Parts: sequence; structure tokens; C-alpha cells
Amino acid sequence: MNGPGDRTIKPGQVEKLAVTLSSRKYSKEFTKKIRVTTNDPKHSQVTLTCKGKVKVPFVLKPRSLNFGQLSRATTEPQTRKVTITRGDAGPLKLELVPLSVKGLEFSLIEKTPGEEYVVEATLTPPMDKDQLRTALEIKTGFEKSPTAKITVYASRMRRVSAKPNRISVPQQRTSSWERSVRLIWDDTETHRITEAKVNDPNLTARIVDAAGGRQSVILTVPKDYVQRSGRRQLVIRTDAPDAGEVKVPITFRRQARSTASRKTRATGTSHPMHRPGSERGVTKKRAKPSPSTPQPPIPVAPEKTPAESE
Repeated sequence: MNGPGDRTIKPGQVEKLAVTLSSRKYSKEFTKKIRVTTNDPKHSQVTLTCKGKVKVPFVLKPRSLNFGQLSRATTEPQTRKVTITRGDAGPLKLELVPLSVKGLEFSLIEKTPGEEYVVEATLTPPMDKDQLRTALEIKTGFEKSPTAKITVYASRMRRVSAKPNRISVPQQRTSSWERSVRLIWDDTETHRITEAKVNDPNLTARIVDAAGGRQSVILTVPKDYVQRSGRRQLVIRTDAPDAGEVKVPITFRRQARSTASRKTRATGTSHPMHRPGSERGVTKKRAKPSPSTPQPPIPVAPEKTPAESE
């Protein structure tokens, strides 16, 4: 809202308020509340309602060209499409801005004159990088929105990855704990694991050969293992020198509370191991003696207080 915040409105006068709203976060029809504070004791706060409609020159669906994650073995061209339809600014007359990216080709097809266009993007493997991110620009011819940008995404799968990619160890264990890790290759060749180790001497890792030439790594955590500060990880090496090391983080998870413990917290009842009356805020009352049972008198020495004599 524009204008001075301490303006004065005399009786019988009218004041106009200028409101500026950023339309980036809104689409189509919207409603916005504006609160005005005054010194009128009967109307200390006045709520104004601002309603409007954001006009859009065109609509993109979807809003990006996302090729997702592609395998290194993929050889067939991949195609993605974005449909552009007319908005509130009048008939469409679009034009592609040339974009030069290796392996990418774009085309603009007019489906319905002035009403609908389709943008086609074709990606031809192989990708020379692990990540591809760029933006395709389109001229619209509209004065207030002269261009439209469509983001293009693509990624290449890692040559080798671990499954699971993270090891979560329970903190409370009744015996030694083990977890198997295997490697997933995005490759046509066969490779072998040559080494597996942990950066903690109290944890062990061994390579296991299975039928069919398959391999896995077994991580062993001793029963009496005590977690210390620092990050732990399993490091796996293979016979593929250009694949690098595969690192698997090792974390320790807390044990979830039992159902009985959760019910205790929810209802406020004491735990069986707690002594009655030992909870904070709970006072243990002593049982009163029966009226029919005579009580012997309590001698009180003159120099002692009643509390000391009991």
C-alpha cells in the first residue's frame, strides 16, 4: 500500500488508498486481505478486500523439458514436448530463438493458428556430461511478456553406485550386526570388487562371492561397538580404474520408543518401574489411621521441635 502511514481523515472526508500487488505469485483470480489500523475506538481495525484477476499471455504445459536420468547404454533419441496455448493477451505468434547444444534439437509446430503451439526437443545420446541444464527462449511478440523461457533438464546415470547408498545401524544391538552392500553398474562390461574397507578399525568389511560371479560387501558391527565422534564410511574399489571409489556413509539411528512408552507419555500414567508418587508434581499421601485404632501419645522434649520428635 502506497502513501504515508499516519494520514489523517477528517469527518466527512474520503481518502483513497493505492495498493500495489506483485502478480508473480498469483495466477488467474485472487483475493487478498488488507488490514488498516486507526485510532477510532469503535473501528480500531478495518479489513479491506482486494480482488483481481492476473492475465497471462500464454500457458505452458508442462513448464519444462525434463528428460530425466538416462542410462549410459541408451542409444535411441529421446523426445520431450511442451504445449503452449493462448492466454489473455490475444492470438499467439511464436518464434524460436536459436540454441546450440550438442545432441539437442528443437522444433516449433503450430497446431492451431493463433491458439496452440507444440515445442519438441530431441536429445540424441550419448551425453558427454553427467548433467545437462539449459533454457530455450521463445519470442512471443507481446509487449509486456516478449519472451518465454523453457528449462531443459537431463542427467546421465552414474557408472557405478551402491545399493543401499547409505547404511543405517541401530544403536542398541543384542548381537553383532551385519549389512550387505552390492554395486549397480550402468555398463555393458563385467567388473569385480577388489577392495572394501571402513575408516574405523573397529568395523569390518569383507567381500563375498556368490553364484554367477555376483559379489557383495558385508559390513559387520560388533555387539559391544561404541560410537565415537566423526564420520564413518565404507569405501569400495573395483578393477575399473576410471570408475573411482564408491563411498557409502554409515550412520547410527536411535531406537524408536515402544508402544507402551508412547502410551505412557500420551496418558500421563506412571511407568511400572517408577515408584508411585515419585513423578514430578505428584505428592504421595500417607494413609490416615483408622479411628477405631488407638494411637499412642508422642513424647515431645522441650528443646526439640515437633518435626524432630516424630
